[in-house]
Amino acid sequence: MYRARVLSSEAAANGDIHLDVHVESDRSGDWALIPGGHRTLVLDGAAVIAITTGAGTVTQKRAALSALFKQEVLSWGLDESDDANEQLLELVELPVTVSL
Repeated sequence: MYRARVLSSEAAANGDIHLDVHVESDRSGDWALIPGGHRTLVLDGAAVIAITTGAGTVTQKRAALSALFKQEVLSWGLDESDDANEQLLELVELPVTVSL
């Protein structure tokens, strides 16, 4: 299981919002940053404003923002890299030496 922790945000000069994010896994029984998991999540400012000023309750707007975060983080390929790693480990026992 994975989670994305949004640590901070700042407005960018081009209309985007930059979020400082840690993507973490609980595979070890405790949440820990995954390799390459400290990333900047870029959200389109207009998309955020459409959610925050649109119709709906505060709870619905928070859910819509969470869905936007999830969509963007998953576009990084987390599921694909996790699947590829598991398939690699099914075929190769580590450590392995490869002649170059």
